[in-house]
Amino acid sequence: LPDALAELTKEFPGVRESAILSTCNRTELFLAIDGENEPEVIQWLASYHAVEADALAPHIYSFKHLKAAQHMMRVASGLDSLVLGEPQILGQFKDAIRTARDALTCGTELEQAFSKVL
Repeated sequence: LPDALAELTKEFPGVRESAILSTCNRTELFLAIDGENEPEVIQWLASYHAVEADALAPHIYSFKHLKAAQHMMRVASGLDSLVLGEPQILGQFKDAIRTARDALTCGTELEQAFSKVL
């Protein structure tokens, strides 16, 4: 994942901060981003995973501001898991934060969001 984080921030100058949560059931991109790069980010994600963007697009959802924070809380608490309250997701969420910190792609905005979620 550190390589993916580096590629994401390099490929999109508007991406100021990034973290990726990747589990067996989901891939979540947490981004602090300038502008509207959603179609390009979807294309990047599809390309990174070697799938067609058109096949991926129906499974994509995007949240901003308060809705993004609420979604992060649902994910970290396991409320958005296939198995309600899944205990592993919080550890995976923390691993995503740690990986982003180590890759130097986690800045003030994501740190504040993650801090409030945890």
